[in-house]
Amino acid sequence: MLTVSISEDDYAAQYKKKVREVTATAQIKGFRPGKVPAQHIERMYGLTIRVDAVNEILGNAVDAYIKDNNLAVLGNPIPHDGAAQPEIDWKNNREYTFVFELGLAPTFEAPVLADLTLNTFSIEVSDENVAQTIENLQKRFGETIVPERSEPNDDIFGELAKADGSWSTKTMVPTNKLNASAIASFAGKKIGDVVTFDLKAAFDTHQIQHLTSLSKAEAEQVSGDYTLTITNLNRQQLAEVNEEFYKKIFPSWSAETDTEETFMTMLREELAKAYASDATQYYQEALRKELLAKALLPLPEAFLRKWLLATNDKMTVAEVDKNIGYYIDDLRWTLIRDQIMTKQLNLEPTYQMVVDHVTQTNLAMFAQYGLPVDDESTQKAATEMAIKHLTEEKGKNWNRASQEAFTAIFYNNARTQINEVNTYVSLHDFEERMHMLVAH
Repeated sequence: MLTVSISEDDYAAQYKKKVREVTATAQIKGFRPGKVPAQHIERMYGLTIRVDAVNEILGNAVDAYIKDNNLAVLGNPIPHDGAAQPEIDWKNNREYTFVFELGLAPTFEAPVLADLTLNTFSIEVSDENVAQTIENLQKRFGETIVPERSEPNDDIFGELAKADGSWSTKTMVPTNKLNASAIASFAGKKIGDVVTFDLKAAFDTHQIQHLTSLSKAEAEQVSGDYTLTITNLNRQQLAEVNEEFYKKIFPSWSAETDTEETFMTMLREELAKAYASDATQYYQEALRKELLAKALLPLPEAFLRKWLLATNDKMTVAEVDKNIGYYIDDLRWTLIRDQIMTKQLNLEPTYQMVVDHVTQTNLAMFAQYGLPVDDESTQKAATEMAIKHLTEEKGKNWNRASQEAFTAIFYNNARTQINEVNTYVSLHDFEERMHMLVAH
């Protein structure tokens, strides 16, 4: 706990200054602007002015104590809510005592990066990946039509009901999710037809939940015949793979100078970039988990709970209970990251780092719109946008952007210190590894 006692002498000068400021601007009937007597201002606003003056002196005193004693404070000091906090009588007293709770970061030593070994992955771009990507792009740039009769992979809209009429809902049946035994029941149908089928035999439990909005337990218990009265049919007609298609995917592709082989090369290069980005995300998450697992870093959970409730008016106790584990992990990660940056990587976080990070983000956005990012005027505009953004939203933008910037800088520099074992894997194998990493 931190106890701060403030006497009248401590805030007298600040009080008088604030009285003068109010006197200079007050508009009170019967007095010319700026000519209201100070005694009159004190009679009318003295209590409010004194509270403001004391709070300003109090805040400065707390900040100075933390700085002078080099305290690593978590969150902000919060007023003590127990018997140790004396009652404040602003009207009759002129000397005040305040008691605060402080959340202090523990002393710890972060793991040494050079002692770590991490698995990294290079994801192979297979012919199958390329073919699947082209099909996905055909769907994306294709069009939706309403066929006369349904075929496998169509989406069928209608009213789903129990055959006995006791329950019904409007839904969409994705025929590509049907179990093999039920596919024929939905083929060759037109709008207005009624399909009678066994819902449990046609879909797995997860899909039944989507179709019916039932809970998992309720979906597991469905039985008997259901009917679907068809109200609409949708079919995704794939875009044709031709020169127009190539141009849509890569605007720089030219029929005069490029070929199908050029398109395939460009597509493989883009997939390789995307897979490399996914592999980087895996490395970053693996490193984060490794550092959290190795660093013994207990935090004052009771204080953090109080601080979250005290500083977030809309947060309930139930929400704090639900999310406190995630919050503590993020706080532990930030402490570990910052210590490694300063002690092992010799990087001191600066304002310019954040500006540069947001500027690069802006330039990447400009590039998507085809703007010349190497142009001096474009770079200047990106920097000006970054500085403006960081000053907005009452510090929220700065807090978010600074954490993103420092984390990105940490990962980029940490990778030069860590031992890596790289393995070439298929996309399917990589996705399974990523799923396991995130799940654990």
